[in-house]
Amino acid sequence: MPDVTAATLIPAASPDQDLRLLIAGFLAGYGPSTRKTYAWIMKKWVVWCHERDLDVIQVRRVHIDLFARWMEEETKFAPATVCHHLCVLRSFYLYLEDENVIVQSPARRVRLPKHSQESSTQGLSREELIRFIAVSTYNPTYHAMVCMLALNGMRISEVVGAQIEHMSVERGHRTVRVIRKGSKHQTLPLSPKTARAIDAILGERTSGPILLTKDGTPMTRINAYKAVQRLGKKAGIDTNMHPHRLRHAFVTTALDAGVPLADVQDSVGHADPRQTQRYNRNRFSLDRNATHIVTAFLAGG
Repeated sequence: MPDVTAATLIPAASPDQDLRLLIAGFLAGYGPSTRKTYAWIMKKWVVWCHERDLDVIQVRRVHIDLFARWMEEETKFAPATVCHHLCVLRSFYLYLEDENVIVQSPARRVRLPKHSQESSTQGLSREELIRFIAVSTYNPTYHAMVCMLALNGMRISEVVGAQIEHMSVERGHRTVRVIRKGSKHQTLPLSPKTARAIDAILGERTSGPILLTKDGTPMTRINAYKAVQRLGKKAGIDTNMHPHRLRHAFVTTALDAGVPLADVQDSVGHADPRQTQRYNRNRFSLDRNATHIVTAFLAGG
């Protein structure tokens, strides 16, 4: 996904600076990762409206419904993707309503498409995951990236954004502090295998991104996607490989290995743990993190 900012959402020749400012204000309320995703969706909406000579601020519900049908029929977006786009538009127009820019949001009663609550990501078997990790060892940087995804369940944005200076040792665990969705910071314990893979690529470096390309530039999401696809072919995995499949595999493998659901959720940052877990987190979360059990479970394969 391109690095879209609010300043690029409106064509340069457009006189609509008020719209540019409103979108920028709307996006400012979110963390960096969410902001990029929402900016990408808003750009698509703005372009769609401009191509049809529609005023983005004054659109009606019927226009948003037509946008939804266009996404379904012309772009062939999955129902879950269409639903995500419409939810972003709902949030945007509620923002305009709160700011007294419009009287009532046109997206308030827009019908959301029905979609399955199950993940559409195809999982990896235990044997496929073991094979994938083994194949990655030919390239130390790729191996470190794969370990962070598959053995720690990190998001690809967290992996490419991980910094050397955010690594530490706490309660006997090698750790890394990452920024999760909602700009929340979380300290994750690294499995010994992941820590060794990272150490192997750091050399004398003491600051900056953990993962660098062969040119010495920070690894990007695009670099990571291409690397994972190449590794998938080397591992003989026919289906399309992408970084999220490794994070998905971490979750399913952890559950297969007997890790309690609440601990898995806390490990990957899917949802807030229950109130009782909040009191135990500082004492036990590093010891109980699913990464250790996943690593041991795969080693037994």
